[in-house]
Amino acid sequence: MNIVDIIVIVIILVFIIRGYLKGFINEVFSLLIIAGSLVASFLLYRPLSNATSNFVNSKELSIFLSFIAVFVLTAIFLILVRNLFISLLENLNLTDIDSLLGLVIGFIKGGLILTFVLMFFAFRNILKTADLIRSSYFFPYFEKSYSFLLLVLPERISVLINRFIGLG
Repeated sequence: MNIVDIIVIVIILVFIIRGYLKGFINEVFSLLIIAGSLVASFLLYRPLSNATSNFVNSKELSIFLSFIAVFVLTAIFLILVRNLFISLLENLNLTDIDSLLGLVIGFIKGGLILTFVLMFFAFRNILKTADLIRSSYFFPYFEKSYSFLLLVLPERISVLINRFIGLG
């Protein structure tokens, strides 16, 4: 066990505790709010920009403001939906289950983030840490997780990730 393993354990524990405290609904909705708001923004900014271009002097500014407006409005809507779910869980006394499932999500989230970070540093050798990372007890598990993720992701995304990591 080396310093990388200790850092991995600490980071995973932080994500587990954070997931437990936030709960499943908050953890899932935090991802959905960002992803949903981005998707809505990319789908709707152009029509909104076309509709508002008469009121804004610059086409670029109109596009930017439209993107931000759609993002913020979608995020607000999804936050309200999340709060409704949380109220429902509290009324049904399901907060313990929510916390335990949040713990699992926290573990998965921490593992995913560490997988990409460790692979990046192991293959890019930034800060001359590649040998230290590769000698970590946990590295083979993260390497297997990375290979699995590349199999289940669409090929275009896998290729882009491999290029970013330094493997393609």
